Amino acid sequence: MIIAQEKSKGYVKVSYGSGFIAIVMWSVMLGWAPLVQAQQRLENPGPNSFQSGITVISGWVCRAQRVQIRIDDQIFIDAVYGTGREDTRDQCGDTNNGFSVLANWSELNEGVHTVALCVDSVCGNNISVAVTTYGSRFLRGLDASAIAACTNRLSPAFPTPTVFTWQEGLQNWTVGLTPTCNEVDSQCSPLPADSAGRRICLDLIDCCRL
Repeated sequence: MIIAQEKSKGYVKVSYGSGFIAIVMWSVMLGWAPLVQAQQRLENPGPNSFQSGITVISGWVCRAQRVQIRIDDQIFIDAVYGTGREDTRDQCGDTNNGFSVLANWSELNEGVHTVALCVDSVCGNNISVAVTTYGSRFLRGLDASAIAACTNRLSPAFPTPTVFTWQEGLQNWTVGLTPTCNEVDSQCSPLPADSAGRRICLDLIDCCRL
């Protein structure tokens, strides 16, 4: 006869009158997988996303002793767990549920890799990400490099062209400027004397041509 039933992380412990204790997986024996998923979420990276440079792998877990990220079913990285997430109060009953860990995707080979959230040694389903690199784990000496892109000509179009700048700490391009075409006309006339500024202006002027 069952006399006690206790929920814990990923398991249900059932005590019997004979003193026998049975431990069964939620998702396998009781079909409680939706409950587990409702109490934890890997938010970044997203499934089938493109990853490069240094980014934060993050999400939230209602309760855990240890949170890890598993890469390619073999690399385990401990995450910082317990940061404030007010948006998890309804699911968890409290807010100190955030986790995060820095990942340098350039340490992996280019191509498709898998990522999974592991809570107290129980790992969730893998998601796939596509990793792109410049062939080096960490590029140096390129800070302040800039390129212009005609994002205003995309479909659907962004409101303005975009100037991307290289940030060494992130090992990635970030949005530096989003000038309107009127601003390009005023700020690029006359053209800058330095070659880098002239090149950016010429590219922006081309983006603003009808």
